Amino acid sequence: MASVCCYSVAWTKRQTFNIEVTNLGRRPANIISLVMRDGLRFRVKRFGFGSQMIMLPPADPLSSRVPTTLNDGERANYFVLWPEFERINGPTMRTHFAGWLGQLRAHLFRVGVATSAGGVFDVRVERPLARRLMRLARRDC
Repeated sequence: MASVCCYSVAWTKRQTFNIEVTNLGRRPANIISLVMRDGLRFRVKRFGFGSQMIMLPPADPLSSRVPTTLNDGERANYFVLWPEFERINGPTMRTHFAGWLGQLRAHLFRVGVATSAGGVFDVRVERPLARRLMRLARRDC
């Protein structure tokens, strides 16, 4: 399995957030989706806890395509426009990430990529974006 590093999920001034991914392995990595988790990942025997959703890929022309293949050392950037993210992924976020653990989840949001080999590589989002995601998850439809 390839080693992929998702090392930057930052809020920018142009109302976007950027997911930057680099392949650190020697084999090609097939990126098949963008993933968002709440960070409450633990298992008791066969049962796992925590929420995860697959984000729809951004339509920004500067973004890399999904799915894509990254060779050794190659990088992919995904620029997600906030109004588009809010419109498309808002209902899913309200379903999967709201609830009595909402305050805790805000500090634990993680965004990353899933590969065709079954690995999910994610990183914790920065605080301004975490606050904004939590407000979106709490908003009523």
